[in-house]
Amino acid sequence: MGTKQVLKGDQSQMRSLKSVQLHISVRHVVILAAAALAAVWLAAFVPAAQAKKRHCHSGYTLKHVRTHQKGRVVRVWRCVKKHAKHAGSPSTTGSPTTTPPPGGSGGTTTPPPASNAVPFPLGAYQCWQTAPSTDPLMPAGTYGSSVVTTVTFNGDGTYHKSNDYVGGNWHESGNTIVFTSGLLWQSGSYDQGVIYPSGTTMPHATSPAPASGYTLVIKDTVQEGGNPPSQEFSSTDGPNGSYSPPESFFYCKM
Repeated sequence: MGTKQVLKGDQSQMRSLKSVQLHISVRHVVILAAAALAAVWLAAFVPAAQAKKRHCHSGYTLKHVRTHQKGRVVRVWRCVKKHAKHAGSPSTTGSPTTTPPPGGSGGTTTPPPASNAVPFPLGAYQCWQTAPSTDPLMPAGTYGSSVVTTVTFNGDGTYHKSNDYVGGNWHESGNTIVFTSGLLWQSGSYDQGVIYPSGTTMPHATSPAPASGYTLVIKDTVQEGGNPPSQEFSSTDGPNGSYSPPESFFYCKM
């Protein structure tokens, strides 16, 4: 009887000991897991927090790079030199435009718009022209004015004339509108515009054309018999002084 009680006591003590050991093991696992999570948090957030406090000199940028420390690969924040743009990379501002020269192939480089450009509102400009009357019943020296075209200037450096869906390119240089392609810059029409911010008058203007207030005048830059001409009301504005209808420049306003 005494022996049985001793055995029961030993078994009870062993169960208690196993329970304590299990409790210690579970607690140890929980502590290890918490430590692992803390390490992950430190690795992820502490470097980023440190990076926010770090500043680089001009010409350098802060980057997260790999390095070796004590035989291990780790990631750290370092200031590295910025890469310069490639010499041939395109630019979005101030890029030059290739302009074909009158009477020849190839082209020359036209400079970007000058910084001294005068105000020039974008949009559609209605252009008028005056010419001597051809009506034999009208007195000599009678003129007539009419709308010849509408030129629309866009902010992306393109333009188009009435019923012209191809258009062309332009830029502003000082008080001059320089056309570099399209119907206003081709054989027979090497034209340019002159800006008059305060407006100007059209010679011999007749109703319904306004007499003044024109902020853009378009004319030819080559004596080639084009319309508009290079000389107003000249009958010898053709190539080598040949005949041309005597007409005014294009006088335009919004």
